[in-house]
Amino acid sequence: MNITIKTQRLILVGAFGLLLSLGTQAASINYVLDQTNIETVMPDGHPYVTVTIQDGMTFGTDTNAIKFTVDAIDSAFTLAGVSKQSNFGIRDFGFNLAAGAPTVTDSNIVGPAGWVGNIIPPNNQLDGFGRFVGDIKGTGTNRFDPLVFWITGVVGDTIASYAAPSTNGNGGVAGQGNAWFAANIGGFTIASSTITSGYFGGGNGTTPPPIAPVPLPAALWLFISALTGGYFSARKKRAITI
Repeated sequence: MNITIKTQRLILVGAFGLLLSLGTQAASINYVLDQTNIETVMPDGHPYVTVTIQDGMTFGTDTNAIKFTVDAIDSAFTLAGVSKQSNFGIRDFGFNLAAGAPTVTDSNIVGPAGWVGNIIPPNNQLDGFGRFVGDIKGTGTNRFDPLVFWITGVVGDTIASYAAPSTNGNGGVAGQGNAWFAANIGGFTIASSTITSGYFGGGNGTTPPPIAPVPLPAALWLFISALTGGYFSARKKRAITI
């Protein structure tokens, strides 16, 4: 059949619209938490937890939701003398809001069943790592590894909205300093120790991290290239036959 230049132009415009949409909506960044408040048995400087933040995600009717995935690194909890128990998992997690970030309320934080999100107040203290703007926690043995939760219904937030340190980091039992994120993990044992849980923090920095765009599929680039080439060829021929 014949495709007119006008029709092909409309297809090309639509393809570039899709390109721009995919290129700007989704981004992802990873942090490593390598500090603990139980240094005598699990020293600082070892990667214990990863925090992945993604924006531009779909959650219900929200197409620009934020997704947090907090994952305890298996190798860190299976070292010599360290063993995970059946109730191992994350039971509390704190995060912050950067200056100028959109307002987040308790109801914007959606986690697993039985988990509750809190924006200060309350104190949101995570033992030694300071006071966090946001917190999500479970109750009792309601623990997850990985922990996945969402921030939804907030207009204009991105992954950079959550790149900021805690405050009052010199307080608490351990006085670990300020951290961008902290997680309380329980359900593990350590040889020659009665410790079965600990707080793990980190992700520190002084400026928001760079946005890491999600790469576009190679097939989409080929499709757009083919359309572009065909369009300019058709400009000469006035029509193409396929």
